[in-house]
Amino acid sequence: VQFRPPFAETLEPQGYAAWLAESGVVAATLVLSDPFADTPACASPEQARRTVSAMNELARCLDARDIEATIYGLPLCLVDEDNRGRAGNTALFFEDHQQYVQRSYAVAARLFKYPPLVVGKLMLLGQLRQASFDHPVDNLVAEWLLLRDKGRLYAAAVFLRRLTSHRSFLGNRPKASEIAEQARADKAEARRARAVQRIEGACATCGLRWVCDHESAAFKRLLPGLDIAAQSCAAYRSPLAYVAGQRKYYDVVDAERCRLPETWHELARRAHAFMAETPPALVRRPDEYYAANTRSYTLSGAVRWHSWTNTEKLSTNQEGQYLAGSRAPFALSYAVGAGTAEYAGFCAWDGHQAYRIVCPLVGASHEIALFVDEEGRYVLLRDGTPVRPAEFDGRLYLPLRLPTGLELRLSIWNIQERILTQDVKLWGPPPEAAGQARRATYSIVVFSTRFARRLQAALQSIAHQRDFDMGKLEVIVGYVPGLDATDDVLDSMRATHPALRIVRSPFPEQNAHSKGYVINHSIRRASAEWIVLIDSDILLPPDFFARLEQETPGATFIAPDGRYMLSPATTAQVLLGEVAPWADWPGLLETPGELRRGEAVGVPIGFCQVFKASCHEQVQYAEYEHFEGADCDFGLEMRKRFGPEKVLDGVCVAHLDHGGSQWFGTQKHL
Repeated sequence: VQFRPPFAETLEPQGYAAWLAESGVVAATLVLSDPFADTPACASPEQARRTVSAMNELARCLDARDIEATIYGLPLCLVDEDNRGRAGNTALFFEDHQQYVQRSYAVAARLFKYPPLVVGKLMLLGQLRQASFDHPVDNLVAEWLLLRDKGRLYAAAVFLRRLTSHRSFLGNRPKASEIAEQARADKAEARRARAVQRIEGACATCGLRWVCDHESAAFKRLLPGLDIAAQSCAAYRSPLAYVAGQRKYYDVVDAERCRLPETWHELARRAHAFMAETPPALVRRPDEYYAANTRSYTLSGAVRWHSWTNTEKLSTNQEGQYLAGSRAPFALSYAVGAGTAEYAGFCAWDGHQAYRIVCPLVGASHEIALFVDEEGRYVLLRDGTPVRPAEFDGRLYLPLRLPTGLELRLSIWNIQERILTQDVKLWGPPPEAAGQARRATYSIVVFSTRFARRLQAALQSIAHQRDFDMGKLEVIVGYVPGLDATDDVLDSMRATHPALRIVRSPFPEQNAHSKGYVINHSIRRASAEWIVLIDSDILLPPDFFARLEQETPGATFIAPDGRYMLSPATTAQVLLGEVAPWADWPGLLETPGELRRGEAVGVPIGFCQVFKASCHEQVQYAEYEHFEGADCDFGLEMRKRFGPEKVLDGVCVAHLDHGGSQWFGTQKHL
């Protein structure tokens, strides 16, 4: 929750903080101003003093209620001394995980004054596209210089390339995000040093001058008549000096991000053991691959890549395909050196999305390795040491987890004329073995967007099937990592029900509303003969698959005999674990609710559709940017192509309540 002045004179901070705590508030930001809202200036110095006092007292009361409270916009000399550990400056605002990315915030603030039509056009024009392509400069220079002996001209071209390798006109080079803690700290220190040199008046001798925003324009406008005074405290240079011990709230996603360094070291230990205890399952020799869309040569024991542009270059094989493919867990490594490039690593393709997992090259040669565990967690190793993959602003998606089935290529960026790579080694099942992995009979495909709690109940209903071989099932969950607690739910299901095979199918946040797109690409990961498509708020009866097996012979398209809409009270009991649907399914269907049969004029719709996987080659979901309509269109087209569906007489699924038609997912996910 964010609060900003003016505050009512009748505000009672203790009672207000108690009400916020009872309402479930876990973090509060008290700001002096907001670029997206009009804040009136105080009418008098007395009102300004009351505003400052209210901000201080409310922050103190919130913290006493175990609510993270942070004050922004006030000069620190106006923040009570016991509150300074809960006050921040502009730099801390953009470093706080509760707040915003600075570049995005600045762009939004600039665009806010324009009408939506203008903003839409500006954003469309500003979209960046990332592509690996055959650059004409590479071809011309390679033909003219590399294949002919030009002597001095060649040397001059190399010299020019060294000087201009950072320029974007030579290619579609992404801008690396500032992710190095030390780099950010150095830049912040330099900015503070320049700012302090320009300070005048009382602030020039204040002990807080290094960590304070001083008299900002917003402060002078909104709190007129307030005087500031130099503080005789220790002159801390780091803004973290006061807030290092502040109470902070971390949700499930943020907590996992905090554990990333620890996770990387744990995965690195597993990777070392994984690669040391068994020989590689596959080795790609230099004569088995080459660089795509650029000049490359096969040498004795190495492939020499040539490039004159600062674009990405990918490996390929004689068939123009990926270099290696495998199902997790696996490890892939190669040596790179005898030349210079900016980044090297891997391009992982899951059938619909490419992930670039690369790191800077800081030495003459490196051994680059990627390890992915059974749950899609991964670590990038450079010379055996875990490194944080490079992130590129707005252009390449770096997921928290990877899908469990991947096709992999080598990825090298901004080659400085040439570089060499050697044998590529794969540990884990080779492509042939991965293709022969256990095939399921039924692949259950679920798309979950901000439905984590309901997804948990749906998965539990699958895990408690009776009179059925669970080895015939696999569950493919299409979701957006980081959008809710889905990863945590899948981890818990894996630990509690190890016999149930769960395949993660992650997508970037831009696909959070793209139900048809996610379903189509998740189905392509299925190994089974039958696809069981359900919504993430659907509970299957405990005999669903036992009954389904009786009906599949001779069928192509199957649907249940309706759905029972559970009441909010029953839904709450299921989500809290006080009602186990599989323990008394008939009793569940006798609770208050509504039985729906023959919806959508009898067309089987998306809450539960069962069909042969081969049908998906002819009929796919419409890829709308919303949830509504595509399931009915799919059902109609299935009827048109393959005839009427077979209905499972007497088999009804249960539908968990979520407060009406929430096409984009419920907000009650944590």
